[in-house]
Amino acid sequence: MIFYEIFFFTLTLFSFNIIYAQAWQTVGSHGLGNVADIIEYNGNIYIVGDIDEIGGVVMNHVAMWDGSSWTSLGSGLGEYGSCMGVYSNELYVGGYFQTAGGISANKIAKWNGSTWSNVSTGLDMMLAPHDMETIENILYIGGSPDLACNTPKVNMVSWNGTSIETVSSGELELISTSIVNGTVYSLSEYQGELYVAGYFDFVEGISCEGLLRWDGVNWAVLPSGHPTNFNLEVEFIAGKLTVADNSSGVSQWDGTSWVDYIAGWSGNGSTYAMIEYNSTPVIGGAYNNVPYSLNSLGNWNPVGVMPGSIMINKMEIIENELYAVGRHYVDVNGNVEQRALVMKWVGGPLSVDQKLSTQFVISPNPSSGIFTLEQPLAQSGKLTVYNLFGHIIFEKKIESTTTTFDLSRYNAGVYIVNISHDMETYTKRIIVH
Repeated sequence: MIFYEIFFFTLTLFSFNIIYAQAWQTVGSHGLGNVADIIEYNGNIYIVGDIDEIGGVVMNHVAMWDGSSWTSLGSGLGEYGSCMGVYSNELYVGGYFQTAGGISANKIAKWNGSTWSNVSTGLDMMLAPHDMETIENILYIGGSPDLACNTPKVNMVSWNGTSIETVSSGELELISTSIVNGTVYSLSEYQGELYVAGYFDFVEGISCEGLLRWDGVNWAVLPSGHPTNFNLEVEFIAGKLTVADNSSGVSQWDGTSWVDYIAGWSGNGSTYAMIEYNSTPVIGGAYNNVPYSLNSLGNWNPVGVMPGSIMINKMEIIENELYAVGRHYVDVNGNVEQRALVMKWVGGPLSVDQKLSTQFVISPNPSSGIFTLEQPLAQSGKLTVYNLFGHIIFEKKIESTTTTFDLSRYNAGVYIVNISHDMETYTKRIIVH
C-alpha cells in the first residue's frame, strides 16, 4: 500500500496525455494542510483553508496561483479560512481569523489584488462563516451562530457594500433539539434566487427541512418529504434541485418527489461538493476516494486516480477546466502527512468508462499480479493493459468466458485494462500490489 500511494503522488507531478486512463494533475508544488475553497479572481486562482505552506513557502491559510507559481497574499490570515466570494471586483474571504494582512478583520476580509481591508465591523454575530454567494449587488454569507454574542441565533447575513445586515431575522433555527442552534452550510444561486442548506428546521414561524429559498424579500419552504433536516450541500444539477445530507445521501427533486440521486453508487461517505462539468454530474466528499461522475448508463464511476487517503471539499470550473480541492493523507518515509489537495482534471472526457459493464469481472482486484477476467459469453476479443503513461504493457486474445493474465513482473500501481469485442470496448481499473 505505501509503495503505490507514493507512486501515485509522483505521477501527479507530471503533465502528460493519458490514453484510456483518467488523470488528475497537481497544480504547482504540493502543500501542507487542508483546502476549503477555490475561486477565480482577476484571472488568477485563489485557495483558502487551513494551509501552512506550498512548495516550502509559508502561505498562512490563503494563496494565489498565477499560472506558474503559488504566492502568498501579503502576510495572509491570522487563522484558517473557510470560504470565498467575489463582490464588486474584490475577493472576500471568510473564516476563523481575527486578522488579515496584519490588520484587524473579524472573520471576514477583502482583497483588492494588492492589499487587505476589513469589512465593516466583521461577523461578530457568527462563530464562523461556511459559504458565500453573490447575487446581483448582494453578497450573502451563511454560517454558525455565536452563542456568546447578543444575537445567539443569527446564521444568515448579507453585505450590500456598506453594511452587514441580517437576511430578514437572520435566524434559521433548530428547534427540534436544544443541544445546538441552527447552522447554514451551503448557499447556491439559481435563476436569481438564493438556496440555503444546513442544519435547521424553523424560520420566522415556518417549519422546514434544512432547505430554504430566499427571493430577496421572503423565505419560502422547498418541497417537503426530504429525508433529513441536516444538509451539507445544495446545487442545481441538470436544472434540478439536488441536496447532499450528512448521512451519505444525495437526493434530487424530480418535480413530484425526492428521489435517491446516487442509487447504486459504490462509494461511501458524506458529499461536500457537487457540480456539472461538460454536462456530466460530478460529486466529491469524504469518500476516502476520488470524485465520481455519472455516465449515460446511469452508473457512478470513480474519476481518475489521486494519491493517498482523499477528502474533497470543493470543486470548481475555472476557464472550462475542472478543479478539486481538499486534503489527502500520504505516506512519506513511513510517516503520514496531511497534504493540501489542489488538482486539475487533465484526463479528457469524464465518461471514459461510459461503456463500463458490470457483466465483466476482473478478480482478485487488487492482486499480486495474477488476474482473471470473467465474461458471461464466450466472445472473442482482445485484452490490452495500459500503464498510467498510456503505454501498452500487455496484450492477450480473449477466446472463452475465462481469461487469466499475469502482470506480476510489473511494478505495483494502477493499470487500465481495455476489453474490446467487435465494435464495443470496456475499461476496468486494476491494482497490482
